[in-house]
Amino acid sequence: MHETKRPAFWKPLLWALGGAIVLWALWGLLGVWLVAKYWLWVKSEIVKTVDLAVLGQTGDLFGGINSLFAAFAFAGVALAAFYQYETWKLQAEETQMARAEHIQQSFEPLFFKLLERFESVNEKVRRAFDRNWEYVVDQGYLAYRSTGAENDPLGSEPRPEVPAAFMEVYEDAHSTYGPYYRSLYQIFKFISNSKLTQDQKILYANIARSNLSEVEVTMLGFNCLTGLGKDFVRYVEAYGLLKHVKHRDACEIFGCYYSPAAFLSSRRRLEYWRKEGKAHKPHFLIDRQQKNE
Repeated sequence: MHETKRPAFWKPLLWALGGAIVLWALWGLLGVWLVAKYWLWVKSEIVKTVDLAVLGQTGDLFGGINSLFAAFAFAGVALAAFYQYETWKLQAEETQMARAEHIQQSFEPLFFKLLERFESVNEKVRRAFDRNWEYVVDQGYLAYRSTGAENDPLGSEPRPEVPAAFMEVYEDAHSTYGPYYRSLYQIFKFISNSKLTQDQKILYANIARSNLSEVEVTMLGFNCLTGLGKDFVRYVEAYGLLKHVKHRDACEIFGCYYSPAAFLSSRRRLEYWRKEGKAHKPHFLIDRQQKNE
């Protein structure tokens, strides 16, 4: 765990008190005598002795030195209060860091267990994807152009003809595709519903995304255009899951139905959300501190 340096507030406090004591001693030993001697010199050309009564009167004139010491005392109290506040802030930060570390340690075992389960159903699905993905893209693009969907506004509801080829393939092997997409959905839902910070959620989502090939994310894009996968869209856009789609026709189709964030890297997604405003940022990626602002 990261150790936070505590402020050594007693050092400047001791210096302040020590300086006040030195000033007090110098004033008592030399200051009053020098001032009194100067005072007498003004009145007499030759000064042989300094009268004690005169010293007393002179001392009374400069009795305001007590105010100086009071000011030093106030400064010491203020300094101690300031460093006490700084210490409290550091303790609060340490507590928050310890809590964040505990959350992460509790999250990771189940996250990697979900990834392991996903991989157990992944191999068989990948073979099916390799056989069918080009057919799905070609037929989807043909429907996209022939129905006029290419003129639909960004973010509009997808026309059923566009993912029809995907649904055809899905129905032929729903016992294989179903567990695959449900497992993948649960991984990103688990990340999003956790109490991790925004950066941590993006990190673990990137880890999960790294397990997906270009073919898989392309088929995922079509899956989310159907009623079966509409709940997955929020995670596709939040974590840029379509970033690695390279097929030109698939990119054109998805560009009509998904937010630009779905195709961007982590850094560029954050820049996009800052530019567009908080309303465009998924609620589960807004840190608690940002929610309170």
